Formats: sequence, structure tokens, C-alpha cells
Amino acid sequence: MKNVKHIILISIDNLRYDCIGYQPDKRELIKHDVLKYLETPTLDHLAEKSTCFTQAISTNTYTTASHASILTGLYPPKHGVRTFFNSQLKREAITLAEVFRAHGYHTILATDTEHLFKPMNLDRGFTHLFMRDDHGLLSFLDQIKEEHIFLFVHFFDVHAPFLFSEYGALKGCNDDYYEMMEGLYKKLKLVGPPSINNPYDSWNNMWTKVHPSVDFLLPLYVKGVTKFDQGRFRRFINSLDCLGLLKDSLIFVFSDHGEGRVISEDPSFFAHAGELFDDVIRVPLMVFHPEWGHSLRDHQITTVDLFPTLIELILQDRLEKDFKTDGNSLAPSLLRQNETNPLFLAYCETWRGKSLFEAVSDEYLLWQRGIRVCNKKFLLYGNPENCLDGTVFDSNPLDFVKTLRRNLLNVFEEPGRFPVLAGLLYEGELSKGEVFHEFLREYITHAKKFEVYDLNKDPFEKNPIDLSGQSWPLAELTIALSKIFSLTADPMEEMREVLC
Repeated sequence: MKNVKHIILISIDNLRYDCIGYQPDKRELIKHDVLKYLETPTLDHLAEKSTCFTQAISTNTYTTASHASILTGLYPPKHGVRTFFNSQLKREAITLAEVFRAHGYHTILATDTEHLFKPMNLDRGFTHLFMRDDHGLLSFLDQIKEEHIFLFVHFFDVHAPFLFSEYGALKGCNDDYYEMMEGLYKKLKLVGPPSINNPYDSWNNMWTKVHPSVDFLLPLYVKGVTKFDQGRFRRFINSLDCLGLLKDSLIFVFSDHGEGRVISEDPSFFAHAGELFDDVIRVPLMVFHPEWGHSLRDHQITTVDLFPTLIELILQDRLEKDFKTDGNSLAPSLLRQNETNPLFLAYCETWRGKSLFEAVSDEYLLWQRGIRVCNKKFLLYGNPENCLDGTVFDSNPLDFVKTLRRNLLNVFEEPGRFPVLAGLLYEGELSKGEVFHEFLREYITHAKKFEVYDLNKDPFEKNPIDLSGQSWPLAELTIALSKIFSLTADPMEEMREVLC
């Protein structure tokens, strides 16, 4: 593209898809009567000269894996950052920062939470790092604005604790948060007052004493979005404008995930990092250029599409080699040449630790994988193909039982049954074949295997489609689709008949 000197990627962590003006789908905000708290003039002003996507799907329900997909254009099985922690970017994965650094750009990472990037090697390719330092970042941008800039900005203000800003550089910017928390502590009769020095402890203390329901938390969340838009975000965008950086920049504004329903058994539970509901995996995405007008794109895209889009728009004529990604370039849609294939799938997955929402765990299991296409969503539980290729029989008794339990039944091992079964295997009183068939019977008869949702008829994902009358045996269907989810082949042809 001509007239593009700088590339600015703005990630607003935890921003729901419907908490942004251009999005027409505000059914849940209306349902819970919180639309009255939402005012986002800064985002709306950017949207007036942006191509805005209403059906953008993230690859995960938590920050690390989602950002890895954005930075590499790869789904989690290929880039390697799958669990929240304890996983790192694969050496062979190439980041956008590495590509643009090689083409002479200053590559800058600005984040409120460095610990969500560096341990996973997501800072690879960035030559400059700014940690909770908007002033320092803007001063540096002023110094280098005549050169090419690739900037990734990650704001954490919309994330819990709601209404609290990590930045906090402006005096009194968090007074409303502390006032709110004091009122809530008194109302809930919690031991207090809440800590000024550690807002996370105060928030988590409240969170564990009350049911974190959508009715209780969504109003606070939406007020936090409004505060961020009219406060820190407005100052940041105005500063970019004053520096002259908006007139020759291509700006992507998006989120890594949203906040909403995350537990099938408790529809009112309000959080993220859980199951693959649209509340969390559907995210805002708009692409700003000063010469563009406002337009909406309603076809489904995924966040892995950003990588090939930037490569095609900015570097296509200068690349020495092709970059293989899991995404499709959005360049034709952005340049209004034609629409992206509306049948293209979006893949997503989520892992969990031993506690349901434990941020850092010593072990994780693959909880859910999903494919979203044609307004249908298919969810697969566990990792059954890990137990069905025969290699599991080569493991020792402890690992054998652990693998079957985690991958077939999708649960961590129980203290009692797990060592007993392993001990019987060690002593030769049971064979691996007998244990395998016991787990397989339990999997077929009791375990949750998969679900399919029609998002047009069931937008809140309350009623999975009944597949019991289908002609395929359920076990055979599960095995076939689990192989599709392994991403070893293009799943579109196989999935189209099932989901469309």
C-alpha cells in the first residue's frame, strides 16, 4: 500500500466484541440492560475511517496463546504456545516483529504485562520494550517518526480488576476504582477495607466470596470499557495524532479474547480462559487508514489472518521467501476487491490446569477444540486421537492410566483410582488391554465427546444440536473429527457437510 510508513497493532486485552460502537450485535448487552453504561467515542471515531469486522474469531480464551497466533499467523498446534504458561513459541515459528525488523523497521513492544510475553518468547523480534510507560513510548516515537515503525501496543485496562488501570501515571486515575471497591466491600460485608497497594488481592478476595455472575460483573466491566476509551485510550490516540503518526499509518485495533460465559454448567459465570463460547472467542477487529471510509464486513475471519494481510499489503514486493500461515489475507476485502471466502473456518482451543481457572499450573490438559464455520460451531472435548493410534500402549503404567484419563475422560487423575489401576498394571493383575477397554467403555457411555451449535438459531449457545439421529456411529464420528482437528489436512471439505 502507498502512503503507509508505519504499522500499529493495538491489542485491547479482554475487550468483548459487542463493546464497540460499530458492532450491530448487542443482544447480550441489551439483555442485561448495560448498554446505557457504554460510550466509546474514541473507538467509534477510529471506526469512521476503518474497515470493521463483525465476525472475527480468536484462537483461544486467554492471552498468551491468542497473542502468539496474532504474531505468527499460526494456530496454537503449530506455534506451540498452547497452555497459559509452561509453553513457549516454537523455534521455527516466525513472528511479525522478526519479519519487519529484517525489512528495516523499528520493532517496538509496549505492554502493561511483560510477563505475558517474555516467558513464552513472544517478544522475539522486538528491538524495543516499553513496560507501562505511555510517556516514554510516545517520546521515543517522536524521535523515530521519520523512519519505519512496527509497533505492537498491549493495553490491560479492560481486564479485571474492572475500572482499574495498570498504567496509573495520572494522579487520581484509579480513584473511581477504589471508591467502587469500598462500596462493594461494605455491601458484601467483606473484611476490609480493600488494599490500595495490591488491587488484585482485593479484587480476588471479593471474587472468591461472591458468585461472579454476569449480572454482578457485566455492569462493572462495561463501565471499565467506557473509562478506558474516554481516558487512557483517548489520550494515546490523540498523542499519536499530534505526532503526525495517524496520517501515514495502518492501524489494527483488536482484542485477544473477550469476557463472558465460560462454563457449560453455569451460564451466569462471567470470566474468560474457560470454554469456547462466542462471548470470549469472538473479538472486535477494525483496520484504520486515514484515506478509508467506514465499512462493515460480516464474513467470518480469524485473528491468524492478520499476519498474511500485513505481508501482502506492506511487503509483498519485497519478500525474499513465502511465509506459510494458517490464515487468509484480508487484503482483497480491505481494498474492496472482493470478499474473503465466507466458508473459511476458524479454529480455536483451550487448555486448563488442575484447578478450573488456575492461571499457572504444573500440568495442563487439552480441554476443548472448536471449529466455527457457516454459523455453526463444532466442539470436541479432550484429545481422543491421542489414545487411539496404539502408541499409548508403549508408555509405563502410570503414564498409560494418566493419558487415558486426561485424553478420553478429559479430567485429571483422582488420588484413589489412579494409583490403584497403575499398581494393578505393575503387578500384572490387569493388562493394558483390559484397562484400555474399561476407559473406552466409560468414554463411550459417560464422557462428553462433542457438541454442535447453530449460532443463528441459538446465539447464546444454550442448546446443542441433537445428533443422536444421525447415521454415523458416535464413536466413529468422534474419531474421524478428532483427526480433522489435528490440523494435518485442510478440513473444509470434510467439515462442510457436517456443519453447513
